[in-house]
Formats: sequence, C-alpha cells, structure tokens
Amino acid sequence: MKKITFGIIIVGLGIYFAQSFLGSKHQAEDHQDHKDHHAHSDDNHSHDKEKTSPKNTKKLESTKNTSSKASHQGHDHGNSDEGFEVKEVDIPTDSAGQSLVELGEIVSEFGRRNLDLEALKNSLTKSGLDIVSTKDSNPYTGSMTVLRTNNSLPGTRYFHAQVFTDEAGKPFVQHMSFEYRPSADAFAEAVAAAKKTFGLTKVADVRKDGFYSWNTDDGYIIWIKRMTKEDLKDDPFNAYTDKDVGTIRVAKEIEIH
Repeated sequence: MKKITFGIIIVGLGIYFAQSFLGSKHQAEDHQDHKDHHAHSDDNHSHDKEKTSPKNTKKLESTKNTSSKASHQGHDHGNSDEGFEVKEVDIPTDSAGQSLVELGEIVSEFGRRNLDLEALKNSLTKSGLDIVSTKDSNPYTGSMTVLRTNNSLPGTRYFHAQVFTDEAGKPFVQHMSFEYRPSADAFAEAVAAAKKTFGLTKVADVRKDGFYSWNTDDGYIIWIKRMTKEDLKDDPFNAYTDKDVGTIRVAKEIEIH
C-alpha cells in the first residue's frame, strides 16, 4: 500500500511540475524586473540581494515564486559527449572550497527520505545561514515546504530545498541544491567535492562535459551541472546576469521515471 501511495505522490509531482512550468511563463516578466535590480560580484559570486554572514559577505536571496517549477530540471541537461572524463583537481582550501564541502556535506546528510527537518534547519543555522521557510499547497501532492536562505557562504549561494510529506506524514526531500561560483576549474572542483562528501566511489552514470550524475540506491540522483546562458534564463527562483554563465549547480533529488 505504501508503494502504491508513494507512486501516486510521484505521479502527482509530475503533474505539479508541468502545471508549475506553464505558470512560470506568466511570472517571467516580473522575474526579469526583479533581476534588473541585482548585480554580480566576482569576488564572492553573489548578488546584491544576499546579506553579509558571520563567515563572509552575505547577500539576500529571493524567495518569490516558490510555487513554480520544483527541481530546476537540471539532471536531464548536458551535451552529447558521453564518456567525458573530467580532469582530476584538488578541492580548493580557500573559503570558497570550504563552503563547497560544507554545503555538500549538508546535502549528503539531509537529502533523503525520513528527513529530520528541524535537524536540517539547525545544521544550516550552525553554518551561519539565515533560513527562510515557506509552504505551498497543491491538490495533487499536498503541502510542500521550501527552505532557502537570506545569506550565503563564501563562493556559494542559492541553497534550495523542497520537502514533501509521505502517506504517514513524515517529511522527505524531493530536491536539495546549491550553487558554486564559476571558474575555469569550478566543474572539476565540484565533482571532486561531491565524490568526497557523498562518498561516491563508482564511475558517474552520466559523464558529459559540464554534466555528471550518479544514481543512488535509495532512489535519488546526485548531479552536477555547469549552467549555460539558456539554463539561467527565466529561472523562477534565482536572479542571474551574463556574468553568472558557468555557475555550477550541485543537487540531489528524487529520480522520477
């Protein structure tokens, strides 16, 4: 019975995403107006909407449009160069590299079913992040809690988590992600950090230049993507400029067949 109910939830998610995607078209104009008020900083890969945190320069992240498309649709993107081998690099030891590992560890620990939501919030707060939590209700999937932050850690931004509840009323993560600043080696650094924080020992299931993904035993996908200009266009959650092309998104989300 639980498997059937969970299947209904997954089907509902598909319908929800489709409806939300159509809805996001009508929000694009307002979103563009929102984006025009933000400027990119090359030093900390942040916009003016993020504040300064105890650890670093923090900037305010937008929480509007939280009922729009729910997963950024990142895991089905990438070019056609299957079998691409990313070069091996060391994880940076600067503050940005430390943030990359720290957020990766949070996603690794909490991006799962049977989520302890309060423990996730405490972990984010302990890292110096100011949490913004919103709820959205949908007739197909029930309630969804979206967690974002008002600030960011050095070299990263846009932490984003979407949490649903199962038939027993227990929360589970549908999507959790964050972004890492663009640079020549940013994609390789993110892959190296993911292997460490997620304990990934097997070869990536998808290997493309700018996109790696691993299927997990618990029904999730871990993916890393170098975002193109088209990827960043009309995003319902985040504001971008052309300087953000090459931003790395690290995510873990439920695999939807």
